[in-house]
Amino acid sequence: MIEVIGNNEREISNPSEIVDNVVINPEMLTGQFIPIDLVLKGFLEINGVLPHILSYMDLLSSEVNILENVVQGDLWRKKIKPMFGDKIVFPVSLNFDDYEPDNALGSHAGVHKLGAAYLEISCLPPQFQGALKNKFLALLFHSSDRYVGNDSVFRPLLNILKLLETEGVIVVTSSGVFQIYFALTLILGDNLGLHGILGFMEGFCANFPCRICRANKTVVRKQVVSDLSLLRNKENYADVLVNDGSLTGVNEECVFNRLKTFHVTENLSVDIMHDVLEGAFKYDMCSIINYLTRRQFFDYETLNDRVQAFVCGSSEYGNRPPIIQQESVVNEAVNFSASEMLFLVRYFGLIVGDMVPEDNPVWKFYLVMLSILDILCSPSVSLVEIKLLDNFISKHHTMYIDLFQQHLKPKHHFMLHYSFLIRLLGPLIRIWCMRFESKHREGKLYAQVSCNRTNLPKSISIKHQLKLCFRFLTQSGLVQNFDYPTLDLYNSLENSENFCEIRGLVPDFVRSWCRVKWLTTNSVKYSVGMVLVIALDKEFPVFGIIHSILVNDQSKDELKTVHFDEHVHAYQVHISNVTWGFVALSELITYLPSIVRVLESKHYVTCRHIL
Repeated sequence: MIEVIGNNEREISNPSEIVDNVVINPEMLTGQFIPIDLVLKGFLEINGVLPHILSYMDLLSSEVNILENVVQGDLWRKKIKPMFGDKIVFPVSLNFDDYEPDNALGSHAGVHKLGAAYLEISCLPPQFQGALKNKFLALLFHSSDRYVGNDSVFRPLLNILKLLETEGVIVVTSSGVFQIYFALTLILGDNLGLHGILGFMEGFCANFPCRICRANKTVVRKQVVSDLSLLRNKENYADVLVNDGSLTGVNEECVFNRLKTFHVTENLSVDIMHDVLEGAFKYDMCSIINYLTRRQFFDYETLNDRVQAFVCGSSEYGNRPPIIQQESVVNEAVNFSASEMLFLVRYFGLIVGDMVPEDNPVWKFYLVMLSILDILCSPSVSLVEIKLLDNFISKHHTMYIDLFQQHLKPKHHFMLHYSFLIRLLGPLIRIWCMRFESKHREGKLYAQVSCNRTNLPKSISIKHQLKLCFRFLTQSGLVQNFDYPTLDLYNSLENSENFCEIRGLVPDFVRSWCRVKWLTTNSVKYSVGMVLVIALDKEFPVFGIIHSILVNDQSKDELKTVHFDEHVHAYQVHISNVTWGFVALSELITYLPSIVRVLESKHYVTCRHIL
């Protein structure tokens, strides 16, 4: 860890100066920079990490019709990878965001606010991409100190990124010695943070609020189809810098343009967490609920009763939205988190769909929202789905203007670029900020247990690095960890009351394995009674209810899928006359579980993230 020291906006040669009878004293500003090249070298030298990444990249190179990682996108294949030829190069992403380590509602809120930059390798196998331990702290400083300029703040990080793309690092493993290069592919963050460090205007009421295109704010309010002629590129960006950049939304030249693999008009990123779940869908759901309650399909008491009584899995229980207030809905001021909004949008059809006519135009608008959500939240996207997404978003914006007589917000406008960006970067769920927001929690916890606020970034950085050192010493690499209750040696599958029914279906080597009530792996919790997608039929997915959980594997009851009910956007299944079967965790179509819900005596399953 290196402590970086910088002066104010201008160099002061003397300890103090007197200018126009005003005494100017130098103020020393410090920030904590982590030598990220040493971190990446240590991580890749952990036993098994480098071979795991290389084999996954080889697997990705053989698939061209389905996108699931940034290395399959046009940005990597057509621009970045050709720069390195036959060299081994990994894409890395930089996430920047501010967070409050103290009580956000307290009297000292904002005083110690911190700016944090994290680095991650973007081509990790999907089951390890969400792990917080694979996101490394690179820079930490007081947010109030960024007034000295992005160049001063990010200079040490830029120097290391240049070194990583030109010289790389030497990685010594049991398989040999490798020279690995790293290319900064994306800078991630929320809109305010990205506009700040990339040099764009930070006010979204500006004449040109979009960092991706040059659409004027009057166009943004009514635009329903993306205009590719307005996209920013190197040429018009250079013209803007020569002239007055503020006239087209540029505040300063991006400091990261000094890297050969990065240019702010090409390495584009968006965040569906802030754009959609905490942005566009918030306005949409307020308009939908306001319309349906005014038409008396249901009232707020009924809606809240159904939301609170809605059956949800153990992994979703904490995401249930709070009481929905009429005043907040009317003023479009619903203050839900991204997880709570995702819960509400995804299950709104099962919650109140039986009380709304199928031909209602506002309900059709809601179904278009769900179609968009399904594609945006999918960890893999086909070329056909990309075209569908473009049509869905255009239809969504048109219906929003016509049905609710409102103009589009800037976050609606960002959605117009999503189809283009998926072709460029792969699935947008892979680059959202949800997991980085969780990474902030580590720093907040470290701050809470420290009573000292003198040089808080240094205290938190030391804690981060001690934890990372422990990982290097224990050689904890890309390992799939399992968490489950204490095993009961007498609670084996052979002792279960249904064992006779499944004797011929279960492999002999698991018959004596112990059963547990729940199992957690890769931050996903499975419990008895949950539903999984176990196969894909010609028309529909095949679901299975978890009957028994064995260590490392599961046995399940297979459900019969009847049809897809468009009105509630869920699959209707038969839960009687089930057939027994056995499936290993590694054989699942999608690793995210769901549960069976009952609506008007029918059983429904909401399928999440089918690959």
